Amino acid sequence: MLENKARDIIVSHARATLTKIPVESGACRYNFRCHNNAVNDALNNNQDSIAMCIYIDEGYPVIHFINIDNDGIYTDNTLGRWSETVEYFLVKKIPKVDFFTVSTVFSAYRKELKRKIPFVIRILNWYKF
Repeated sequence: MLENKARDIIVSHARATLTKIPVESGACRYNFRCHNNAVNDALNNNQDSIAMCIYIDEGYPVIHFINIDNDGIYTDNTLGRWSETVEYFLVKKIPKVDFFTVSTVFSAYRKELKRKIPFVIRILNWYKF
């Protein structure tokens, strides 16, 4: 029950405060290193930034990183075609200067989201973003 409440708070936050974005399917790595995948592809493709977003998959919010090409098109090079089954909400763009500290950016945003969950739910809940 508390897991559902925590998820619902973050899903509501994403839908109410973030911009929904269209995302194209890219390479499918289907691993849990989306931040590393996005940085690697951005450097290989000489892109100036990547996008940190929240995707919602059957009610579950997930912090996720995707590529932005020079025309502003968002591409998910982790989920591949599975990207067609989720909703994406842009959190912020991460500039090239922060590419190699992307794990720190990821951890900081995870902590920020957890602070949006009421204390009692937070300490009794095991759900991770």
